[in-house]
Amino acid sequence: MAKFEDLPLTNFPDSEDNWARMQDITASLLTIALQYNALWDAGDIDAANTLLENNPKLKSTIFNADKWNKLRDGLIALERYYLNDVQTFIERVAQSTIGINDNASDDEKVTNTYSANKIDQLTGYYSDSFNIETSDWSDDFIYTHEDASIGADDIIEVYFHSDSYTAVSKAQIRLISGSGAGNFQLKAKKLPIGTITVDFYKVVKING
Repeated sequence: MAKFEDLPLTNFPDSEDNWARMQDITASLLTIALQYNALWDAGDIDAANTLLENNPKLKSTIFNADKWNKLRDGLIALERYYLNDVQTFIERVAQSTIGINDNASDDEKVTNTYSANKIDQLTGYYSDSFNIETSDWSDDFIYTHEDASIGADDIIEVYFHSDSYTAVSKAQIRLISGSGAGNFQLKAKKLPIGTITVDFYKVVKING
């Protein structure tokens, strides 16, 4: 993952930052530190900065804007990553760990699984309950149920509510096979008496 262009002082989340540690003033740095403070007291900022640049150990004892800006960029990068990118990261890690692959080869099938979407395609799905009114049947006693997700080769299984068993039996309602994509059809020998309730129908996907 690339670093954030507007946060140039941190490498996160592309890589770990390698910032130098700070240290306390030691006896060996005390003289230089006093010189630095004296230059600041005298208002000679250029000389103070030159002294600081020429003494890296002294520089590591001072917390200045440069160090704060590094912390600022690092903190904002961390916040932004967890607010915006962590969900994508978790999903990617989960897929890598589980081995989700909808188009796995024969060798990969041993260590991979299908996504939920692919499983739905393979095993099919179940509809909600609905009613077929007397007026829904055509003159030749055909009922057409529209469902755009049904493929031309899908297998349809219709399950009627128990309250409709008698009416279904008397009208001799059957499923017409091969009615095409986007719908299925029921055919009756005669017009059913009253409302027919379908508990659900199952669609078994054949070609995804």
